[in-house]
Amino acid sequence: MNDSENETIEDAFKKAIIDTYSIIKGNTEILKIKKYAQGYLVLVLRQGESGGIAIYYVEEKEGRNFIANGVAGGDAAMSMGFGVNRLVLGNDTIFFCNLNDSTWIPENDTRKETNYARIVFDFDDGNTIEEKVENDKGYILIYNGVVNVKDMKLYNADNELVNVYKDVGATKEVDYRLLNSQ
Repeated sequence: MNDSENETIEDAFKKAIIDTYSIIKGNTEILKIKKYAQGYLVLVLRQGESGGIAIYYVEEKEGRNFIANGVAGGDAAMSMGFGVNRLVLGNDTIFFCNLNDSTWIPENDTRKETNYARIVFDFDDGNTIEEKVENDKGYILIYNGVVNVKDMKLYNADNELVNVYKDVGATKEVDYRLLNSQ
């Protein structure tokens, strides 16, 4: 997809999400889109009073008409610049969150630029997966199987370790809501 096609698909996804879930258009930013099953997972950051991070499942009805069929809300990244939300759908585990452009350095109470380029996930089943996130505003990792994060390392473009899983301390378990009215 070229940039103009990608922009059009983002607009179509955003419209489907806003129309279906009655959220305010100006407060919604799409951070990441990933193909999943017969549709797409769309990571959205909502600003304002009803703010937060959410992942929507969007399917194409017909010819670029989309419908948002489900949503899972999670915790947005805070001071450490990343977070971990875990959603189990059937036999798949989906990890997602936004990525901030800086992280807090507690030793001297300052902020440092992150420039995240990749994330390495270590799971409790012994498997490891690397996800490239250079210039991304968030991540969606789909794992075929039900697992928990054992460790997670975030590296910048210079391959320097920026953050680790223990920096956020825990994974937020989220529930998926299917849209019943469609």
